[in-house]
Amino acid sequence: MLDLLKCPKCGHYPLKLKVYAETIEELPSVIGELPLCKIYCAFVDGPPDEMKCPECIKKEVVAGVLICEVCGSRYGIDQGVPRL
Repeated sequence: MLDLLKCPKCGHYPLKLKVYAETIEELPSVIGELPLCKIYCAFVDGPPDEMKCPECIKKEVVAGVLICEVCGSRYGIDQGVPRL
């Protein structure tokens, strides 16, 4: 989802991700088309890496922060939900 989010204050894209806690979810063997992130992967801080996608998509960020590098705004992630 992070390849879709932009800063609500200034519109900058992409937001930086700092992870404080994450879980690993087991996914069904059929997960669809890879990469799921079409433009930007916050875990590799750039374009999606198809080699890393099968492991990356299992990660669920439980706690962290999204940071806008232009205006400096910070948006917390609490219980997996970004608070924009």
